[in-house]
Amino acid sequence: MDARPRQNQADPKSIASDLTGHVSKAQISTWQKGDPADRAMESFKVAKEDAFGQLPEPSSHSSFRLSDEYVTTATEAVALQLSKAGVRLAFVLHNAFRKQ
Repeated sequence: MDARPRQNQADPKSIASDLTGHVSKAQISTWQKGDPADRAMESFKVAKEDAFGQLPEPSSHSSFRLSDEYVTTATEAVALQLSKAGVRLAFVLHNAFRKQ
């Protein structure tokens, strides 16, 4: 899934459309499963493996020089996590309002 927002977009509706426009029905079904604890552990795993786990060694000034590959991987991970969050929020809201 390539849901990366285009870098020059500032319009929130366009970014949201990019994030949700490539989501399949199978992904929606999969992402709606589980509970908040499952989702928290999934997010922790993504952060540990994709964000912190791929960081290069810091420089002598305790800063990081991020490679293009790292930025691409992180951008894709963030886009995917945001897409999942949108699907899950919609699911929760749909169920909450359906009960009323």
